[in-house]
Amino acid sequence: MANEMAQTEISLSGFHSNTETAVDYSYVRSYLTSPARNHVVFSRHQLPSVSYYDAGKVLAKAIQDRGFKPSTIESLFPAIQSDEFGAYVAIKNIGILFESQLKLDVRHILDSLSQNNALYICDTGTIEGETFHFFSSDSGVKVNLSGISFITI
Repeated sequence: MANEMAQTEISLSGFHSNTETAVDYSYVRSYLTSPARNHVVFSRHQLPSVSYYDAGKVLAKAIQDRGFKPSTIESLFPAIQSDEFGAYVAIKNIGILFESQLKLDVRHILDSLSQNNALYICDTGTIEGETFHFFSSDSGVKVNLSGISFITI
């Protein structure tokens, strides 16, 4: 279930945005300690304190090296432990997740990766209500986030 925090936008210091305010990490920390089943943080830019997996490279290597099975995708992105944010998984370059030939259930992947960890997603897509649109709402490539708690920063 997305909550009212899902619509909040926070600017990142060090990155160009509409406003010049810094990230309110206390807001992010507060969200991460909320009793939600999932904790997904969408951002247009990589957060300075977070290490990201390049989903395109990781998945392409898995396909090339050992033949890829969609049921094992979560194992390709083990959680990272951080003093600042606890256990998390962070991914960027997520376009490969939407490749129809791979037959991936992107909603299930997001749900699974965010149940025991925070999940940071760096992407320039848009969110309208409870729908994440890869590229834009006109692209037709989307994920229903209903039932998954998320914020955008």
